[in-house]
Amino acid sequence: MPVVERMASVPTAQYETDPRRLGNYHLDDNLTNLEVITQTFLDNLYQSVEHIPAVVKEICAHIYLSPSENASEMRLIPVISFFFLRYVPFS
Repeated sequence: MPVVERMASVPTAQYETDPRRLGNYHLDDNLTNLEVITQTFLDNLYQSVEHIPAVVKEICAHIYLSPSENASEMRLIPVISFFFLRYVPFS
């Protein structure tokens, strides 16, 4: 289920985590809601890997292989940054 549809299916759900803005809502409930939505987003992303254009996969592979061997544990950070900043629309 798309993330927006899932969020709209429970219009009373809240996602605020700033204690100063919680109002009458409970942080634990909001964190649970946020975890469910985040998991839905990640599941949708994982299930759509085959739809990513080959050129994007090649760019990600190049970025992944670019760091030196001393930074091998950090290889995914530039790939994730590239992908999300370039292809995930934020408004």
